[in-house]
Amino acid sequence: TWLSLPPPRCPFRAIEKLRAGTAMSVSLGDDPAIAQWRYWNYDLARTPDLGQCEEAVNAVDEILNESMRVHMRSDVPVGVLLSSGLDSRIVTAYAQPLHEAGMKTFTVGFTGADSELSEAAKTAKEIGSDHHELALGAADLSKNIDRVARHLDEPIGDPACFAVLGICELARQSVKVLLSGEGADELFAGYDARYLGMRTTLERSDR
Repeated sequence: TWLSLPPPRCPFRAIEKLRAGTAMSVSLGDDPAIAQWRYWNYDLARTPDLGQCEEAVNAVDEILNESMRVHMRSDVPVGVLLSSGLDSRIVTAYAQPLHEAGMKTFTVGFTGADSELSEAAKTAKEIGSDHHELALGAADLSKNIDRVARHLDEPIGDPACFAVLGICELARQSVKVLLSGEGADELFAGYDARYLGMRTTLERSDR
């Protein structure tokens, strides 16, 4: 269902994951102790004090600009993992003006299946990035499955980990730091079919 075990469950015996937004400290002195606490929590009851839609857009724009300025601080070349999702498109669009030498973008897709290569290429062309592509097939998966498993912190069922390994190896030839948009699709509902389906499921469960 989830392609991985949600915390605190873990595939490995006698090991537990930290829950999201949780920190842990370990004391190794004369009296060893382990402590966990929540350092962050999303307040669903909090309503931002934004009177107009334009004001909200400007606030998000300012936050994204500042975040990219921080993430672009690097002494080595920086690139972006670009897909057809809204999250990586946002990262690329905000990073490109901050990159004096021109942003390098990297996209991976699967042959014979729904691929994000063409949409990512359109975004790269519009933004003007130095774009690189990698197309993978079933033979590549079977040939590299042992390597993929070796690099994972824990077994997961998401085939994206196979694609990420391949595109990172390609990107490593020209950059040392990669930005990605992991998680932003959930904030901005970037994939229509995925989130509209979830909304339909929730609406049925409320009846």
